[in-house]
Amino acid sequence: AVEGREYGEPNGARGRQSTAECRLDELVAQGVESFAYNYDAGDRWRLDVSVEGTEEKACGIPTCLDGDGAGPPEGCRGIIPYNKLRKLWGRHRDAVNPEIREALGEDFDPALFDPATYNKQVEEWWRARHPSPA
Repeated sequence: AVEGREYGEPNGARGRQSTAECRLDELVAQGVESFAYNYDAGDRWRLDVSVEGTEEKACGIPTCLDGDGAGPPEGCRGIIPYNKLRKLWGRHRDAVNPEIREALGEDFDPALFDPATYNKQVEEWWRARHPSPA
């Protein structure tokens, strides 16, 4: 939601507009400094995003300068189970489902946010959707 307008899969009854009509760079140019992003409505993942600054990049690929904490693993079923996982991971890792432990790996740190790793994933996503001309 940006300034009271919802974006997502178009839904005429609720007045939701297509995400194709909403580009972050255009919002920032209009002075928008923060917005809410719902990643998975079923599991109620809501992120509050603040734009603290911008910087021109020759490649045009979005870049994250900083963050707070590791992102939750796919399929963890929402914020309450993820918070439980975070608490268990630090003190009682053996109580975490073995499949989840294996998927996360022994080096998983729920407090760590690594912008370089995140930006590499964003760049891979970006390049897959914006192939350079041959």
